[in-house]
Amino acid sequence: AKAREWWEKAASRGHVESMYNLGLVYYRGVHGGGDGSDPSRQDFAKAREWWLKAAEHGHLKAIYSLAGMARTGEGQAKNLEESFKWYLRAAEAGHPDSQFQVASMYMNGKGVEKSAAEAEKWMRKAAEGQHPGAVNALRLMKMQQPKQ
Repeated sequence: AKAREWWEKAASRGHVESMYNLGLVYYRGVHGGGDGSDPSRQDFAKAREWWLKAAEHGHLKAIYSLAGMARTGEGQAKNLEESFKWYLRAAEAGHPDSQFQVASMYMNGKGVEKSAAEAEKWMRKAAEGQHPGAVNALRLMKMQQPKQ
């Protein structure tokens, strides 16, 4: 509870990492004190509110978190198109996890029109960013391509 109070003070003064941390606190349900997550105390609307504030300042983890909420429907209606837009924003800024998600969405046509070329492009970027699943995914993509 004490950390939350400090983060609220810092966030009110424009400290972006504190905005992100407050989002985590509300997302995990730890805003009432104690040291563990409590799903009964989760407040997705508050988490989204703080992550939107951090995203306005370009915080990549907040943008990634907003994409995940839109994808799963936590704190809002499920919206794969919105999810894709958030992931793409962070991916374009170099966030490997978002690059992997963008590649996956292109690969499966979820939230965006299916495109093997775009999927491969983004999977390569994720692999260059050391995303653990991207290298294997690229290998599988190569194996599935028709022989010429």
